[in-house]
Amino acid sequence: MPLFEFKKRERLSSRKEIAALLEDGKHIFHYPFKAVVKEVPASSEACSAIVVSVPKKIFKHAVDRNLVKRRTREAYRLNRKILEGEVSYHVLFVYVARTMLDYQTICNGVCAVLNQLKQQ
Repeated sequence: MPLFEFKKRERLSSRKEIAALLEDGKHIFHYPFKAVVKEVPASSEACSAIVVSVPKKIFKHAVDRNLVKRRTREAYRLNRKILEGEVSYHVLFVYVARTMLDYQTICNGVCAVLNQLKQQ
């Protein structure tokens, strides 16, 4: 099932790219996420990449932070087809809800952010 894989190139891990994203990106808010988005030119190898952040101030236990990150990545992985096209994006999802939300709510938030990106 290569269609549903989540490869390393789809994860934003470079400190330079994350710093550039935070410096030059546009902010989009849709509960439970604040997203920072930067458009990058698409090449044959490049695709949209994401990074997920869950503040330690909200969830003190790493287990809870990791669960939210896992749910967010899964929601993106299943709905990334929304962003397919000639433009690629770097996206930082920052979880802002004060409570642990179920997967469906997180999925709806991710889809709303991706749809808003597609419309711009």
